[in-house]
Amino acid sequence: YGQLLPKSLLEMTPYGCINVHASLLPRYRGAAPIHRAIMDGCQETGVTTMFVTEKLDAGDIILQSKRVIEPDMTVGELHDLLAGDGAKLLLDTLALMAEGKAVRKPQEEAEATYAAMLRREDELIDWQRTAQEIVNQIRGMDPWPGASTRWQGKNLKIWKATVRPGNWEAMPGTVVNTDDHGLLIVGGDGQGVLVRELQLQGKKRLVVKEFLKGNSLVPGTILGCD
Repeated sequence: YGQLLPKSLLEMTPYGCINVHASLLPRYRGAAPIHRAIMDGCQETGVTTMFVTEKLDAGDIILQSKRVIEPDMTVGELHDLLAGDGAKLLLDTLALMAEGKAVRKPQEEAEATYAAMLRREDELIDWQRTAQEIVNQIRGMDPWPGASTRWQGKNLKIWKATVRPGNWEAMPGTVVNTDDHGLLIVGGDGQGVLVRELQLQGKKRLVVKEFLKGNSLVPGTILGCD
């Protein structure tokens, strides 16, 4: 929605206004809680129902439901799971309110964190970061808006990546191997980012094997430079 409800509107409803938020409040208040949780490497998140106040996502908690974030889960997959969890939690919340049993639990303000709206710079991969941080960024941008790097003056979106343990002595962003299994790129900690799907600007999303048939992306290439 992107707007705070004014006090005049909040006071119109006899039982109060409620909201479903895709995080375990008070963590990840704000516009992009699902993206930020994966990008930050969290292993757990959830959904919260709460009473709406004039302050962003700061109202009293009614119910919460936890959800494990699997190591290879993308933001799209997590979004769909939390949508189902949120629908169930909302029905449970409405039942409690109808019975007058909805207990208010104030949020711990000192524990609050903020999930800022995604910006264009959040999409750009910094190969100086660790391989795990890069993989988390790629997962946290799949299927929208997509994590990207620069190659031959164009944006190259990176999809479906995992960490490949190792210690490659090459500049971060260097492609060290290409084969049918994927594209191996060095992260800032010397470990590898194994990429399985790529999408060149203006083109379709392809598995690496198909991408390499029409694009000369060879070992020694340094990504992130025009």
